[in-house]
Amino acid sequence: MPGLGKNNAHKGGAPSLPKKKKNKKKKTITQLKESLVSGLVAQNDIPTLEFERPNFKSMKEYAARLEAVLATGDESYLTAKLDIKHEDLAAPHRAPYSKLRDLVLFGTKAEVENVVDLLTSASIRCENAFRNVTSDDRYTELADLYQATRIEVEQALSDYKTPTLNVLDKYSSKLDLIKALNNLASNAPGLGPHSGTNAPVSDRLHLHLTDLPNEPVTPRGNAANKGFSYEPVATVTDSSGDRKVVSVTGAHHSLQPGQHVPHYKDVSVKPGILRGALFVDHMGTVYKPKNPTQAPTGDFNSDWEAA
Repeated sequence: MPGLGKNNAHKGGAPSLPKKKKNKKKKTITQLKESLVSGLVAQNDIPTLEFERPNFKSMKEYAARLEAVLATGDESYLTAKLDIKHEDLAAPHRAPYSKLRDLVLFGTKAEVENVVDLLTSASIRCENAFRNVTSDDRYTELADLYQATRIEVEQALSDYKTPTLNVLDKYSSKLDLIKALNNLASNAPGLGPHSGTNAPVSDRLHLHLTDLPNEPVTPRGNAANKGFSYEPVATVTDSSGDRKVVSVTGAHHSLQPGQHVPHYKDVSVKPGILRGALFVDHMGTVYKPKNPTQAPTGDFNSDWEAA
């Protein structure tokens, strides 16, 4: 796929991570920050600290629900009664949370800035495109949500880059940036199947495929792939030996002629399709999936329509 295999972040591969101590129970980011401020954590213990993945903020979860409605036409995704976890749905990250966490904790400032720039640029591209859609005012609302979460990332990055921070404040700024990146609406947009697809993919790159020959990956997925080009893409291999990329939708996509995945990891997934996210092409046109609960045919015009 275009961009796959091009190392745009860590030219020497993934950052070397120090060994972590095993804790009986991980703290939340908020609890960890409180421990830092109160002096309960010694400076030499900071590199070994572990913490839980933060929950999505309500604004981020609402953005995912709203995008799923716009993508599928199913208004039930916005009702308070619909429990996403109970329905076995998730807002799948394109760049995995664990990779973003480890990059911020152990990567260089230049590496962090590069990935944040890629992800926020993809958000801006989608924001601008959504604002041009006139068929439904809620596209502008979605653009506003994307923008709000992006601004939080940009502010957290600015704080992280402050050169005068002491050791504890520097670590605290990293925690804030991790939390903001986890909530970046454009990196975990819309909804897709969870236990059968999202959970097995776990820490691997999880792309959104379009089957469009000259733009086979959506901009959000492409940004994740460029930022973490040394990380494996989630794939499956069928009985004939054909390797396919596992999409966030639960569908499996054959590679286009001449395309390859240099780093891949086969995963064991279960059947289930929900094409619950939008696609913005390089011209800024917004597309929504046709037949969103069915596997795509592989023909772009049969699988997508302009919003």
